[in-house]
Amino acid sequence: MPVSGAGLSDPAPVGGDAPDLRVVVDVTPPVVKIFEPVPDPQQKDVMILRWQAVDRNMAPEPITLEWSEHPDGPWHSIVGATEAAVTVGISGNGPAKRLANTGSYAWRLPPTFPTPKVYLKVSARDVAGNVAEAKTPSPIIVDLNRPVAKIQGTVGTASSQKR
Repeated sequence: MPVSGAGLSDPAPVGGDAPDLRVVVDVTPPVVKIFEPVPDPQQKDVMILRWQAVDRNMAPEPITLEWSEHPDGPWHSIVGATEAAVTVGISGNGPAKRLANTGSYAWRLPPTFPTPKVYLKVSARDVAGNVAEAKTPSPIIVDLNRPVAKIQGTVGTASSQKR
């Protein structure tokens, strides 16, 4: 306990006094779930990615979204470099980005996306640096193009033809 040159100090703490400092050791990672993405009905080349991430001490911008052609990577960041996000590390295609924990993200697929199926991964980080992730158990179809067909002619059946 600090004492002044004149011998003055605060009284010694007693039971029931509020602590001056509380130390919390957080070793529990967030709980993360990933849900089946859905096509955006308003935009043909957009998938809505959905997740749930819960933790008592969630970090600001705790979410990282990534895709891969294989269940174990290499992983590629979904959030583009031009979007408002925080750089957190390096993934398969450059710096990974973190997002706010909103529970959903509209992923605009580029017109030349390299594969029709992907695995998705969402990672969440708390302020203590604990990280948890959830991956899709099977690949997700990302071919959002609607097929277009054109009838070029018709052929009648044998019974409908006149002799």
